Amino acid sequence: NNFFRRYHSYFKNNNILTVSIDDPRQFLNSDLSIIPYPINKKFLKSEKNTKLLYGVKYISFNNDIIKNKKYIKNNVRNILIVLSGFDLKRQSLKILNVILKLDYKVNIKVISNNNNDIDLIKKSRNLNNLELILNIKNINNFLDWADLVLTGEGILRFETALKGVPTIFFNNLDNTKKNLILINAFLKLKTARFLNYKTLNSTKLLKLLNVYFKNKKLRIKQSLSGTRLFDVNGASRISFEINKLYNKKYFKA
Repeated sequence: NNFFRRYHSYFKNNNILTVSIDDPRQFLNSDLSIIPYPINKKFLKSEKNTKLLYGVKYISFNNDIIKNKKYIKNNVRNILIVLSGFDLKRQSLKILNVILKLDYKVNIKVISNNNNDIDLIKKSRNLNNLELILNIKNINNFLDWADLVLTGEGILRFETALKGVPTIFFNNLDNTKKNLILINAFLKLKTARFLNYKTLNSTKLLKLLNVYFKNKKLRIKQSLSGTRLFDVNGASRISFEINKLYNKKYFKA
C-alpha cells in the first residue's frame, strides 16, 4: 500500500493524471481507479479524491475475444481444463484424473504453461481423447469448442461468462476472508460453480461433474446469465471516463 501511495503521489505532484486497474483488496489512491470485479463499493478502501469505476462492465477483454451466442448441447462432449500459470499445485493433472473416471465419452483439452509436466505429456500421448496444448495466446477458439470449462480464479472466469460457456472454478489463492468475499460476489452472477481446492476430493468433483452432465437447464442458465451480464465495451467506457476526468482536471475553463 505504501509503495502505491508513493508511486501515485509522485505523478500527482508533477501534475500527471494517474489511472490504474486495481485489485479490490488493495488501498486505491490513483486519480482514477478501475476495479473490474463484481464487488460492492463498501468493500473498497480509497482516498477521498479517487474516482472509482467498479463492476464487470469495466472489464477490458482482449480483442481476440468475440461475443457470440453459445449453443448448449444436450450432452457435454468437450471439456477444457485451463489453469495455466496458476497451476502451481498441479491441479490440472489431479482434475484430469478425476474426469477420466467419468462414465461419459468426452474430448478433453488441457492448456498448460508447464512444459516439463511429464505425467501430462505421457497421458496426452496415450489417450486419443486428450490433447495437451502449451503456451497459447488466443483463448477464443477453445472457448467456442468447449461445452464445459474448469479453471481457476483468474480472468478466464470472466471470459467464459462472456462467451456463455458453463464453468467450474477452483481457488488458486489463499482462503483469506477478503478473497472468499470476492469468490461469493462472483458466484452471485450465476455463471459458474465453485469448488474449494483445499477441501477438494475425487468424490466432490465427480458429483459436481455429473450434475453438469445431467442438468442441461443448469448449463443453459449459466450461459444466459453470462451473455446477459457481460459485453465487450469495457475499454470504451473506461476511455470515456479517462477523457472526462482529464478534461475536468486540465481544461477547467
